[in-house]
Amino acid sequence: MSRPDVTPKLCFILYGRAPDDPRYMYDLATIEQAASRHHFSLLFLNVQADAEGLEKMRKAVLSKEAEGYFVTGDLDDKAIDLITEAKVPYLFYGGIPREGTNSIVMDHEKGAYEAVKYLLSFGHKRIAFFSGNLNIPIHQKNLNGYYRALEEAGIPLDKSLVQASSGEDGYELCARMNVLDIGYTAVFSVNTVIQFGALQWLKEHGVQVPGEVSLVGYGFSELAKLSKPPLTTFYVAPASRELAVNRMIEMIRDLFNRDGVLSRRDSCREHGRTRSFKC
Repeated sequence: MSRPDVTPKLCFILYGRAPDDPRYMYDLATIEQAASRHHFSLLFLNVQADAEGLEKMRKAVLSKEAEGYFVTGDLDDKAIDLITEAKVPYLFYGGIPREGTNSIVMDHEKGAYEAVKYLLSFGHKRIAFFSGNLNIPIHQKNLNGYYRALEEAGIPLDKSLVQASSGEDGYELCARMNVLDIGYTAVFSVNTVIQFGALQWLKEHGVQVPGEVSLVGYGFSELAKLSKPPLTTFYVAPASRELAVNRMIEMIRDLFNRDGVLSRRDSCREHGRTRSFKC
């Protein structure tokens, strides 16, 4: 419940990722802008996927300082259980959480499929797949999209072109391809961090982008705009963040209608503190 003199708050929880991860900073900024249009401020909480991080998140949620919680990052069962059992308005955003939870999920397989088709349209056949840990469900979906695009184009799968780095280091992946003498003319990266690292290695070694190797990524971060050349990437439009905020507001209103929980807005104030206006 918000105090009458305090702007109501939402909270953006980034789980299992570095606090300055550029992929999530874009989501944070766009959700904050959308929340502001609904007269909510946005808190930011970064927690790691360990016992200390889970306890930090538990205390934050139980404090009820925020009226709703966006939760994103490398979500695991412990984090999902904690949030769903807290009985607060929440929305898992961007990952692949379990069925029956409140979530907005992107079609990660389709995103990869469209990106690889785009490369195929330029005549590329040796398209490398650069990923983080392939045990992560999102990356598995990306890989399925990559496979599907190649299969539809009638291009045999060369498993040597599928490369993963647990540190999501595109620079390392390019160096590995070079040492193993694996030829390629294009790279699909599952995120812009990997894509940016790949670009740096290629530039340092005199490989022209896109003259000799084309790069396409998935998702968006400021790296896409700051890179030289700017990175080509397939991503979900900012409207999806507006949708996430709208859904959260609806859940908060439903809770108010059910339980009588009051959140202060701008339509009510103490008697005697009003101002009169002349037309």
